[in-house]
Amino acid sequence: MSVSSLSLSNSVETRKDIISERLLIIYILLIGTLTFTNNSAASPIALVALFLSCFYNKYLSTAIYISTLIISPGFSAIQVFLSSFVISIIGITILNNLGKKTIMVFVATSMFVFWMLMGAAFGTHTQMVTILLFAFRLYLVVFIIQMVINTNEKLILNSLLYSGLAIAAFVGYNFFTGNVDAFLSDQGRLEYQDNIKTLATSIVVPIFISLNKLLDKESRKKKVEFVFYGAILIICLPVLLLTYTRGVTFGLIIATFLLMLFTQKRFKFSYFVIYLLVAVVVAFIAYRLEMSQELWFDHIEGGNGRTDIYKMHYNYMLSQGLGTVFWGYGSDSMQDIIGWNTHSTILAYFFHFGVGGILFALFEILITVIGLFKKRTYLSFYLCLFILSFVMFSGHGGYDSFLYYVIMGLCLGMFYKFERR
Repeated sequence: MSVSSLSLSNSVETRKDIISERLLIIYILLIGTLTFTNNSAASPIALVALFLSCFYNKYLSTAIYISTLIISPGFSAIQVFLSSFVISIIGITILNNLGKKTIMVFVATSMFVFWMLMGAAFGTHTQMVTILLFAFRLYLVVFIIQMVINTNEKLILNSLLYSGLAIAAFVGYNFFTGNVDAFLSDQGRLEYQDNIKTLATSIVVPIFISLNKLLDKESRKKKVEFVFYGAILIICLPVLLLTYTRGVTFGLIIATFLLMLFTQKRFKFSYFVIYLLVAVVVAFIAYRLEMSQELWFDHIEGGNGRTDIYKMHYNYMLSQGLGTVFWGYGSDSMQDIIGWNTHSTILAYFFHFGVGGILFALFEILITVIGLFKKRTYLSFYLCLFILSFVMFSGHGGYDSFLYYVIMGLCLGMFYKFERR
């Protein structure tokens, strides 16, 4: 068994698995094309695909839901409700055969949801609709864990890989053909759906998957795979650099370096050479694109700027009394009150849900990191993928950062699945 393999599944795939993977790719191409061309049919088709796919393969339906939220066709309120309802029904069927470890996550999630409801009852700034949607995303982590245990992780990985690749290809094509007005922020950074971090976090996962494949000796021997994953790097890396997202880029550097250390019991010099080659290519791309040093090193948006934002949130909590520190200031957005989003998924737990929130966040992080670290020789990719996610979302995002929970469910699922082998 290749220790750097993405999959611990059986090598023989069922015909249904193969068809499901192809259907997922077709769906991503369709929904991406409709979304990128601002076609109003994107949301209805996404909803129909979600309904129809659940009759064929409930795991495919979950992967379609993940891809839909990454590409983001802009669901209306009723479509959000209907899509969440479908995935909830699918989730209930998935949870019919919970394992002991999944039950632990399910119980911890239920206790935290109860904590949020108690906080709402004690008068914090709370919107019940927001709590319900956030609770749904937390339970989605449990669905994904059990989904990976029941079948394999390929559908989830493919939803992350091809959705991010589609976005990078679309934004990159428009940038290099001069159609940049819709994708440049006021600062000159590339963005998607009016959000720089959405673009960066969606395309860094395909980059990391590709780097993992190129570090794998067996994958490098396969010419088709080598060309395919090399092409992904060529498409995605320039777009990532042009977002000027230091946190995401820094997370990628750390995760890739740790991947080289954890993949084998001893460090391989060939990995270090590949790492340096990628660094040289990145530097060349940055030079050729004449990238702005001011945007890379401007401290206002990162570093001290983040510190000031965290202080504003914390000082606001203190000004509201110890009750707010205990329960948090609720699920309502603080942008209208403070003027800034939390800019940290981890700290958002504390700011919004107080002591219970930070304890639950630590629980999620520790059970994921400790478990994967114990099996790092075999699960190095998933350990480093979670580290990448943790670094990215420690510096930005909110408690409802969707991709953070998808990656957590995937990584925990792989650990629990490995333990059962």
